[in-house]
Amino acid sequence: MNIRLARLVIWSLPIFLFGGLLWNYLVPSGERVVRYEMGDVSPFVQRPLPDERVSELATRNGDDYVTLLDEPVYFSVTPPPGNFESVKLEVAFDPDGTPTFEIGGLKDVAAQAFDFQPLSNSLLEDLDWTRHDLDGRLAIFSRDAQSDAYQTFLETPPDRSIVATYRADFPTPFRLTNYEPLGGRQKFDVSLRGPHELLTYIKDEDFSLDILYADVNRTYGPDRVSVRVYDENGNLMTEFVGQDDGNIYANQQPRDRTPLKLAGHDWPEGVYRIALSGTSDIIWRTIETSQRYVVAKNQVFIGDDVGFLPTPKATSLFTNAERITLETRHTEGLQTISAGGSPIVINEVGAKYSSLVPGTGVIELRSPVGDVKITGEGKYAFSRESFFDPDPIALTAFTDLESSEVEHVLANLAPVREADGWRVASAAFETSTLAVENNAYKFALSAPGIHDNLGQVSVHAVKVTFQKSHVSIHETLADLKRLIKLLLP
Repeated sequence: MNIRLARLVIWSLPIFLFGGLLWNYLVPSGERVVRYEMGDVSPFVQRPLPDERVSELATRNGDDYVTLLDEPVYFSVTPPPGNFESVKLEVAFDPDGTPTFEIGGLKDVAAQAFDFQPLSNSLLEDLDWTRHDLDGRLAIFSRDAQSDAYQTFLETPPDRSIVATYRADFPTPFRLTNYEPLGGRQKFDVSLRGPHELLTYIKDEDFSLDILYADVNRTYGPDRVSVRVYDENGNLMTEFVGQDDGNIYANQQPRDRTPLKLAGHDWPEGVYRIALSGTSDIIWRTIETSQRYVVAKNQVFIGDDVGFLPTPKATSLFTNAERITLETRHTEGLQTISAGGSPIVINEVGAKYSSLVPGTGVIELRSPVGDVKITGEGKYAFSRESFFDPDPIALTAFTDLESSEVEHVLANLAPVREADGWRVASAAFETSTLAVENNAYKFALSAPGIHDNLGQVSVHAVKVTFQKSHVSIHETLADLKRLIKLLLP
């Protein structure tokens, strides 16, 4: 009897193991939930990093939590087996007065570009304007309580000059009625380091872009590059993809500048996005184009000229950013930046220097030696004549709505609820739009007000829900075939 039982167990064990593996992979319910509390050790969710931006683990009313000391903070989520279509992240947190708190999913590994979605916005939650909820998470806030603009806002919106947006697209595309092509070419001798996002405008003209870039080989590993151009709907129009220069070592032996050329014909009128992707070893030395307007969005990293020029050169930018943060990684980058004629002193490597930009409109930023990273919501042009801003006014943690000319705010807001003393809000991402880094999805938590002592966000837990369509018998068989191929390559 014991022998029969032993044989039954031995024969059944592989079946149960395979059945469990099959069930975990197929997920017939279409949903897999993983909950992570700060301090947990999880095979699916990594703790927030880097460590210097996160406090030690603390406890409040029996709940473990960490506080963001700097931002952004990153964490990775390793997806469980299964062909999931979306991932929803529900965060339990305490904003502690921070104006905005957001979560972003990595969409481009080389550019380290994130798609940010709102979790909390006290600026709008405390705003005494009239609120009208639209479809989904969209809402309109109007200064005038009697305004009926919300009724036709998405079809015939008010003028862009009186509308601010928060994580929402303006309903109608940007158009320049009196635009004329440049009729020639312009060249910018700038040294931009790593990934950048550029915007340009095209109407009744061809697209032309020539770039010289260099691989300076200061860090170990391959340095691939790509330049991709997208239209207003996110369609890829043209691209260049370049491989490493063959030197993967950190020997500081730069390769001669490599040329790349992109062109397009008969493109429809509109704003086009140019994504420059590359590691920190890639420096874009010159940009030449036939387009009249070219700006960088939200960030410019001016590289150094070591090994390229005998002495560093000064660089001027023209921006409408209201607030900027400056940082250098080398002692050679210690300097005094001129922002609209006002000095901002950088006297410590690795420190972040934040400042409101004096004046209004477009002002000049001037760096005497380069080697400085500049971030701040706004546009940055390499000449005053090439500046334009196709985006509506952006609502940021530092926007003063009451003293502005803004009459309406179009906002994408996350529903927020209270649970066990924490605020809880969520954001969802299609997995097809997320990049995979080290076999995991990477997310960022951002709270810009931290740098200005406007509050420090505490995070207690993250609930991750992987979702896909309910599995039919036909899909189950198809998934079973894929699983067998994985097990028996």
